Amino acid sequence: MTSDVGNHLESYVLDEFDHAARLLAGQSVGHGGIHGARKSIRRARAALRLARKVLGDAAGDALDVSGEIGANLASLRDAHVAVTTLSALAAQSAARDERELLRRVGRVFATRRSALYAESRARGTIAYYRGQLRDLRAALERLPWRKVTAHALREALDHDIRRAGRIGARADASADGDLRHRWRRRLRRLRYELKAAAQALGRRPEVHSTWSWPARRGNGRRCVSLAVRPEVLRGLTDRLGREHDLRMVYAALRALEALDRSDRNGARRIVRRAIAAACKPLDRGEG
Repeated sequence: MTSDVGNHLESYVLDEFDHAARLLAGQSVGHGGIHGARKSIRRARAALRLARKVLGDAAGDALDVSGEIGANLASLRDAHVAVTTLSALAAQSAARDERELLRRVGRVFATRRSALYAESRARGTIAYYRGQLRDLRAALERLPWRKVTAHALREALDHDIRRAGRIGARADASADGDLRHRWRRRLRRLRYELKAAAQALGRRPEVHSTWSWPARRGNGRRCVSLAVRPEVLRGLTDRLGREHDLRMVYAALRALEALDRSDRNGARRIVRRAIAAACKPLDRGEG
């Protein structure tokens, strides 16, 4: 007998991939389309991960292909985020010389963004990714979704909740950007998994888990306690996302040859200061 849970999860995954393909349609795909397509791909991949153990190697192949598409679109997304992040920093700065510097640097990044989008359109890159999504959809329709059960989803969720808690215990008070970004991705995936499970089950899955870990900062000790709820996960991923965007801009400033050296160094000092302010451990009992 066909599993309703499997049917619902399949529909969710296929709808998200279809939505991503629609957003990538046409020759004038903009920043919003790229960003929306990547979000849909991430949501589809999170749902697919819940059923990977049941669906087998073909699901793993689909995760690999969709992950490559999302990663390849990241350079376009990052080019846009660099512009918006510099603009936000300029708006927040109280010093006129800093505002002028950040706006000047932002214009150079905006030129780079336009060039990347023009190159992508000229090469037909986005159309190629859209074709890959169509092929991926056809392959997914052949998977044994009927074997996916509520128990399988529950097991996958519990596993990922434990993994997210373990990495949080290490990343919370760390200044390691790579580790904190891995934590953010793990939290975001879990949030999307909870949403996909709710769609498949027809109800919000019951999650009573709480992450708790001691964290040392300076000479004091804190005990962090976080309830695993979508709204808590969203708040954490948003905070860590802002921090990651700043780190990405900081790295891009070094690599962009079109920048004047003094502008590059000045902007990096400002961004480094913003990273230090953003990279802070959670408060006791936050969430």
